[in-house]
Amino acid sequence: MHNRVVPDDEVLRFGEEAARRLASILGPSLVGAYFVGSVALGDYVRGRSDIDIAAVSARVLSRDEKTEVVGALSHPHLLCPARGLELVIYLRSLVELAAKEAAFEVNLDTGPGIPNHVGFDPDQEPWFWFVIDRAIAHERGVRITGPPPSELFAPIPPAWLIEALSGSIAWHRAHRSLDSNSVLNACRAWRYAEEGVLTSKADGASWAARRWREPSLIQSALRVRPSQLASADEAGIAAFLDQVETVVDTNAHP
Repeated sequence: MHNRVVPDDEVLRFGEEAARRLASILGPSLVGAYFVGSVALGDYVRGRSDIDIAAVSARVLSRDEKTEVVGALSHPHLLCPARGLELVIYLRSLVELAAKEAAFEVNLDTGPGIPNHVGFDPDQEPWFWFVIDRAIAHERGVRITGPPPSELFAPIPPAWLIEALSGSIAWHRAHRSLDSNSVLNACRAWRYAEEGVLTSKADGASWAARRWREPSLIQSALRVRPSQLASADEAGIAAFLDQVETVVDTNAHP
């Protein structure tokens, strides 16, 4: 549990109910459930953040079980108190050893403020998000139920994590306009590439603002983050991403 307490009681109750519903479907095959993402990294802000949960199953789930999980945990069947829930169920044998692949059983995005997405095929999803997810689980995960996350999730080799963070920057370029989240994601990647510290996006932004020639760009990204508004300074964002990608690639291939 890394001796951290979830600061929002509503989030804690939601996580406990999500784990209870998972246990009712998976029975003793549910090994554990953990807060990752902004909750684990100390950056959860009500109304702005998602709730990220990584769960682990001892066995492969049937199609019917996967469908039942989606039905039981999707908003509004389980009312999400945050912008959204991002739930990933992993197979135990695929997280106890580090793997550079998505390696999930269920990938569910749901909630009042995000598009619903259900994935059962890890080959159809970008692998890097899940490697970052499992790195956070190992280093900073907060236990809802199960053994300590650092004992269950293998550490991700730094070279793999740098590659995953690089992939996340490229994904932002390819799949959405240059916006505040692109900047914040790049800030986190930059700090990890330079210092090997995996932080929240907000902490990464504070670190990067002291180093980038235009700190107002990063400060603006933090201000508009709640609504995810695109920035008018797309040229400035592109230049920032170019610089971060150069640093990340240099550290990935020294």
